[in-house]
Amino acid sequence: MNFEKETKTANGECEIVLSNNNLKAPYFEMLKAMLLLDDDVEKVRISFKQFEVARKQK
Repeated sequence: MNFEKETKTANGECEIVLSNNNLKAPYFEMLKAMLLLDDDVEKVRISFKQFEVARKQK
């Protein structure tokens, strides 16, 4: 499958806050493991200015 990729720059800084409240189990536990965080972490705040979008080519 071919994808069209585009890099976007946000106006200012974007932020995503992830926790057990908005990320279904077991995905928050997987995120903590990927970031090498301890089990007692309740929330992860991620800040960024650029992100990449991939769309299916028509």
